[in-house]
Amino acid sequence: MFVCCGQLVVATAQDIDIAPIYNSGYLPINKQVEFIRTINPISFDSARSTTAFARTNGQNTIFVGYDPGYYWFRFQIANRDTITHQLGLLLAQLGIREVEIFQNHEGSWRHLGTTGYKYPFESRLFNFTHYVYLISVASNSTDQFYVRIDETHAYKVIAFVLLHPKTLQKVVDKFYFLFGFMLGVMLLFLLFNVYLFISTKDKIHAWYSLYIFLQSFLLLKQHGLDAQFLGLDFELAYRATSMASIGTFAVGILLHVIQLLLTEINGNRWLNPITTTIKLIIVAAASIQMIVFLTQPEHQIEYVVFEIVNKCALFALIYILVVSVYVSFKGNRLALLIVIGLLAFLIGGLERLLFLSTDSYFLPPSILEVGIVLEAVLISFGLMMRYNEYRKESERLVIELAVEKLSQNQKIEMSLKLDRDR
Repeated sequence: MFVCCGQLVVATAQDIDIAPIYNSGYLPINKQVEFIRTINPISFDSARSTTAFARTNGQNTIFVGYDPGYYWFRFQIANRDTITHQLGLLLAQLGIREVEIFQNHEGSWRHLGTTGYKYPFESRLFNFTHYVYLISVASNSTDQFYVRIDETHAYKVIAFVLLHPKTLQKVVDKFYFLFGFMLGVMLLFLLFNVYLFISTKDKIHAWYSLYIFLQSFLLLKQHGLDAQFLGLDFELAYRATSMASIGTFAVGILLHVIQLLLTEINGNRWLNPITTTIKLIIVAAASIQMIVFLTQPEHQIEYVVFEIVNKCALFALIYILVVSVYVSFKGNRLALLIVIGLLAFLIGGLERLLFLSTDSYFLPPSILEVGIVLEAVLISFGLMMRYNEYRKESERLVIELAVEKLSQNQKIEMSLKLDRDR
């Protein structure tokens, strides 16, 4: 059952009038969607014949968790206009292994197609990184839709949204523009840190480059852009790149960067071993999550591992923020930049880790995604400040050595002159 959404109530068909969609542009319809959950998969005919459908008074985005069930959903769309209308049906992106939709118009059923992460991107019914079905509802009619979604061995997220065709196109255009811009910024600072590593041989820049790479891949992964642009559009590729693992690894790398960047941590006999311990726990948790997600054990194991990893990542983020605040109060300007950068990232991270319902799941960007970019920019500027201080210190040492050498040469010349005068 939808454990996050309140109690289930007896299903009563509730028509979804498309007229408001043509005014507002889009309409989340989870509250009008009925569902049935079974332990074993059932056929379309079996789903149609059952009376066990229920509905939930849930939010626009519903988080089910690592649930072993298989789901059928149904809803009705009413077009009371005198002309046929087109709509886009958008589904939540995360964890959909397979989805297929059936439409009933005046007693005739039509299969609208099958998609999901187990299929190549080229087979998508709509050329977009999220799963979208284009549906048509004839004039003066009420059509019924049945949706089968297989999200086994994944964290189930349910969201159904109807969009006006023009709104859908705007969503697509905005999505690719924003994520192109965000990933471009991430790539710029990744290359910048690689350059600093090559120039200074300071390992902190290599570690932060790795962190930016993981965060960039997470941005690609959580919206399916890796399937569209990196060729990772098959089931093994999806399961070998767990979003929970990538995000947790990134937090562990960030913790290591903070430990290297803030000398007050390394110099503290309590903070340094605590930070190292948390870092090792984070890396171990991420590794276990990756193995579990790939091997697909029983759902109870998946649930326990995911919850532990989720809580570890949450604790590590809060720890980084607290330590950075503590160090900033000691006068470290770099720590203050980290605090500012982490605030948006932490707010977005809490939103994701606590699975708060927001429309950004189907209409990105989210606070987390904006926070990832902002944090990368600010911490990169912090590293730039560190590099400038390092360069100034190097130049000061060079000048001091030159002055010392000149002084020594002058002493030698003076000594030689005295010897000649004698």
